[in-house]
Amino acid sequence: MNDKSEFQNEIETAIAGVGDMPFEVSNKEYVISKVEKIYVEGRPRVWWLSFKHIDAIDHFDDNSGYASIFERIEKLNKNTDNPDKEVYLIADEDEDGNALLVYKVFPNKIRIIIDNCRYFEYYIVADDFSWLIAENDHGDIIECKKPDTEIKPE
Repeated sequence: MNDKSEFQNEIETAIAGVGDMPFEVSNKEYVISKVEKIYVEGRPRVWWLSFKHIDAIDHFDDNSGYASIFERIEKLNKNTDNPDKEVYLIADEDEDGNALLVYKVFPNKIRIIIDNCRYFEYYIVADDFSWLIAENDHGDIIECKKPDTEIKPE
């Protein structure tokens, strides 16, 4: 019997479709706790409502912001040893933030994964938690950096 939700099956099918293993990370609670500690103020219904610090917000009327996700990740990863390493994809399964799904995926595959799913709010977080990108249901792409993280200029 499959006790996964329809959305979880959908996102895992999309992840498998790009050749990755579609399993939630084993340390899901740790990842969620760490993101909340670094980036989120209090216990909001959804994280993006209460980010502690926001470095950039770009609005897309047509919800197409995800199309530039890989380029944003490349920019944020400029100061890392391995810019192509996996990142956390945290999918918000419901509108109250009570069902977060956490996967490790390669940055260059995120657009395809999102393209192959119904619309959902998500967070992409660096493996070392140095940055976070969110897309909300208002067409906003939000970038946050850990306060002690400096991104090299282009």
